[in-house]
Amino acid sequence: MVMKENIVRYLNCIGMSEAVVNRVSCIYNEITQLFATKEIEAALICDVNNNGLREFTSLWFFTSSMAYECKRFMVSDDYDVTPIEKNVVYFNIIKDKYSFDKDPEDNSQVTMNALSINGKITMNFHVTGENCKYAIEIARNFLIPNVVS
Repeated sequence: MVMKENIVRYLNCIGMSEAVVNRVSCIYNEITQLFATKEIEAALICDVNNNGLREFTSLWFFTSSMAYECKRFMVSDDYDVTPIEKNVVYFNIIKDKYSFDKDPEDNSQVTMNALSINGKITMNFHVTGENCKYAIEIARNFLIPNVVS
């Protein structure tokens, strides 16, 4: 199965190497085969900047109703599946050196947290640099619309 063009474009925009793109494609195929009953619409790679070295922490895929996480995706196949459709009771965002109306800088950071209605499932996202604007896009398209009162 071929990843959607917008996901490939995202990976290229945040500077992923061919090895990372290939790994993401492999996981995309496995997630699609195992879980996805709806088309995967978007992806987000969580990362941290550790003394100038970029480290990947997790890979997320999103459909209109589900979020799929692969923790430590470069070295592990550890998958979580989380329903998101009308299932977010709490959402929080913390920005550092990033403004919505400007391009992110190398030292920009965004952290987002979402909690499911039953309070048992948390989704945690942390991104740096160019990836900040894509995290905000994920929040706007998949998390915030599913916050319920």
